[in-house]
Amino acid sequence: MSKTLITMRSTKSYDRWIEIGYHQLANTGPEGIHVEELSRLLDLNKSGFYYYFGTRETYFEHLANFHIRQSVLLLDRLKQRLILASSFRPLFDEFKLFLLVHRQMLLSHRFPCFATAFDKVNHMAEPILADM
Repeated sequence: MSKTLITMRSTKSYDRWIEIGYHQLANTGPEGIHVEELSRLLDLNKSGFYYYFGTRETYFEHLANFHIRQSVLLLDRLKQRLILASSFRPLFDEFKLFLLVHRQMLLSHRFPCFATAFDKVNHMAEPILADM
């Protein structure tokens, strides 16, 4: 995958499952993520989901880890913006999906993997945002 936020262009099945789930998480929260629906949207067999993830909870852990990786990209870009002192609007437009997922993780604290990812991202962001 590229070093920007996901774009739904990956051809690898694992990446496609993660990408669609990340979008679903942003739009509906974890309650809106169902294997059958993801399978239909991707035009893939459900067996691929179970091959890669086994359970919905494991899938959520993969989504949480993906979110943490996305936060590293965002924070790196944020540091660059601070150095360049340029407009933040394009940055937040680019990372809108990330921000929507981060909000869902806050609202979905009953899922331990999401609560952990939310806290980890916030911990990484604190020193950067404190310098603003």
